[in-house]
Parts: sequence; structure tokens; C-alpha cells
Amino acid sequence: MVGAVAAIGSVAFTGVATYYSAVIAEQQLKQAQEDNELKEREQATRVGFWDQPSPDGRYREIHLANGSPDPVNGLEAMVFLRHEGSYTLYVGSVPPCSETVLRVDDLLIERGEDRKPFRLAQADEWHVASVEFADSAGQSWLRTTSFLGKKETVRDLPDVVGQVSPTQNGTLVALGTCAAS
Repeated sequence: MVGAVAAIGSVAFTGVATYYSAVIAEQQLKQAQEDNELKEREQATRVGFWDQPSPDGRYREIHLANGSPDPVNGLEAMVFLRHEGSYTLYVGSVPPCSETVLRVDDLLIERGEDRKPFRLAQADEWHVASVEFADSAGQSWLRTTSFLGKKETVRDLPDVVGQVSPTQNGTLVALGTCAAS
């Protein structure tokens, strides 16, 4: 009788221990997945864009910054013109710890063969809506002012109606601080 009680107790203890081991393993797996996602996004979180007046206030500039210690490649900015649509501005690579600064006066809007190109500075209303780029691991990302995600997970991207072409190369500026984490 004592042997049967001991066996039942042993089985119950093993069952409880196995359950708690499974719960702990599940929590560890979830934490590892969250850590991997944060590491995967780390470089992408350091890529940004904005436009602002030039230091002397005579023209506007578009800034495309890479605050990470690794280069980003294939960077394209999506410029949205009111009453026109979306245009791509291909920049290419942005080196580590730097930003590319483009004068809006030097950007030409090309809308197709049947329409005359014009300078972005002549457009009534425009803004940089997003940037697309590949991190050093080759992962493609899409960033807007309020979103950062893997490009393949994004649906309903706007149709592109033309391109923005620089008539001069942008200025490459070193960022003041840039450290690996």
C-alpha cells in the first residue's frame, strides 16, 4: 500500500515538474524570439529621413540619415506630390554614421515621356512619405514617419507615377555620434 501511494506521489510530482518545465521553456523561447526581433530591427531603427530649410533659408533640403555603424543599401525615398502621386528618388547606398543631404532645387520630377519634367522646388505641396532600404544583412525595410517594418509585410503601397532625379549629387555629411550597441 505504501508503495502504491509513493508511486502515485512520484507520478504526480513528475507531472507537475514537467508542466512547469514546459511553461519555463515556452517563456524562454518567447523571450529569445523578442530578443531576435529587436536585434534584427536594430540597424533599421537608426535610419531616418526629414526635410527642412537650408541653413541660410534659401531652399529646402531632404535629409536621409544612417546612424548605424553599418551601411544601408538600395535606399529609395518616396516623394508624394499633392494632385500628382508618388515618385521614387533613388539614392543608393548611405555609408555608416552619415547622412545624404539633397537640395530640393536640384531634384527634377520626371513624369513620363508625354509630360515635361519640372523641379521639385516648383511643386505646390510635397513631402517625403517613406524610405525603403536594405540593412547590412540584406533585409528590406520600409520606414514612414510613424511606421517601421519589413517591406514584404507591407500591403497597399502607392503606385509610382514617375521618378525624382538629382541634377547634382547630394552632400554626404558625417554624423556627430555613431556607436555600435
